[in-house]
Amino acid sequence: MELTLQVRNIKCTGCATTIENTFKEQLSLEVGIDIEYGTVMVDTDESQHNEIRTVLETIGYPAIN
Repeated sequence: MELTLQVRNIKCTGCATTIENTFKEQLSLEVGIDIEYGTVMVDTDESQHNEIRTVLETIGYPAIN
């Protein structure tokens, strides 16, 4: 199941790289990021949704939806 979140503060490839690296290191997940629309896409099951939101908020990219 793909989780797509619109998040705040994604402005450049550096932001995307920070998110990608954090997800690989902390959650062992690959993410897709659309800088233009400020979205993060993660293929994961529902049990990790809250953890994903928490990680994003912790690194300064809180989910809007």
